[in-house]
Amino acid sequence: MSPASSQSPCFRDLFRLMQRFGKLAQRSLTQTLQHSPQCHFAQLERLHFALQKYGDGETIYVSVLAKAVHESVPSTSRTLRMLEQEGLAVRETDPQDRRKTRVRITPKGEADRLACEQAMGAFWDRVTQRLGPQRLAQLCEGTGYLLDAMEAELNESAVPRKGESHAEDL
Repeated sequence: MSPASSQSPCFRDLFRLMQRFGKLAQRSLTQTLQHSPQCHFAQLERLHFALQKYGDGETIYVSVLAKAVHESVPSTSRTLRMLEQEGLAVRETDPQDRRKTRVRITPKGEADRLACEQAMGAFWDRVTQRLGPQRLAQLCEGTGYLLDAMEAELNESAVPRKGESHAEDL
C-alpha cells in the first residue's frame, strides 16, 4: 500500500472526482458553446478578468497581462495574435509611452464573450437546479473546505514556480 493511500483513504476517490470534473467541464464548454460564436471563450474570459483586476477596465499592458495569467510575454503575444486575427482583441501602442503596448477587447470580442458567457450561465443554472439549494450549499461549503486545505498545504510546503497559477487569479 502506498503512503498516500494509507494516510488518505479517499485520495483515489478525490483524484478520480477531480479528473471527472475536469473532463465534464471541458465537455460542457464544447457542447454548450457549439451554437455560440467561435470566440475563444477561455482566452477572452482570462483577458476580461485581467482587464478588470489588473488593467483600467478597458485596456491592459501586454507585460502586465502576461504576468497576470502567469505566462511568458511571447506566449501571451501568440494568444493575442490569434484573438486579433479573429477580430476579438486589438493591441495598440501606448500614446504616452511608445515602448509599451496595451491590449483591449473589441466590441465584436465583447459581444461574442457575452454570448458565450450567457450560454454557459444557462447551462450552470440548469445544473445547479438539479442539485437544489441545500445540496448546492453543501457542495460549496465542502469544496471551500477542500480548497482551503489544499491552499494551506501548498503555501506551507512549496515555493511558487514560474507559470504557477493561484486560486485567487482564476
